[in-house]
Amino acid sequence: ATWMGDLLLPTKGDYTLKDIVIPGAHDAGMYVLTAAGGQQQGTINECNTLTQVTNISDQLNAGIRMFDLRVGIFNREMYIKHCASDCMEDAIGGGYGGRLRDMLFEIKDFIRQNNKEIVLLTFSHFCEKEIGPESLADSIVRYLGKDILFERKEDTPLNKIPLKEMAGKVILSFENYDGKNRCMSSGTIAYASGVFIIFRIMYAVTNDPKRLWQREEFSPGAR
Repeated sequence: ATWMGDLLLPTKGDYTLKDIVIPGAHDAGMYVLTAAGGQQQGTINECNTLTQVTNISDQLNAGIRMFDLRVGIFNREMYIKHCASDCMEDAIGGGYGGRLRDMLFEIKDFIRQNNKEIVLLTFSHFCEKEIGPESLADSIVRYLGKDILFERKEDTPLNKIPLKEMAGKVILSFENYDGKNRCMSSGTIAYASGVFIIFRIMYAVTNDPKRLWQREEFSPGAR
């Protein structure tokens, strides 16, 4: 639960996020199936929808520091979704997982109790028919509070910001969207980009550690 504060900051506080490897969770909020959706929702069950077995608090305490989250609307509330399209109504099938508000409160409590840790939240797969990035960002800031959100410095790229300046903060990233304040940053999945955070994602489709490592290695020119 405190590996960053225990292992990194005492001797490597001047490192940046590009200098370290952190564990992340794909579709992190899909640890429960709250409701099925999509055009063939009768085919949806826990086996073909869930990606996690523990809630956000347990993932944090297990060391996870980056959370991949996709948000939709169910019963007029924000829930994590996992579906084949950005919009649930367009998907063949999908499901709604945990409630976003509950997850954000868990993250807020964790950071306040462990103020040397750094948490990255990356939001993507937006559906304007459910909720767009601007409304989502406003809700996230309201639930988390600006005091624990990392506020980026003007014209300072992420790879120039030392870990010690991010300790005790949550870094928000939105796919191809720049927020109206410095607590919200644009992210993308690319080899190179001018946005604040670049995620390179390669689905390894293997349980072989050697093959996994080969697939995840950066190609020339990637950063």
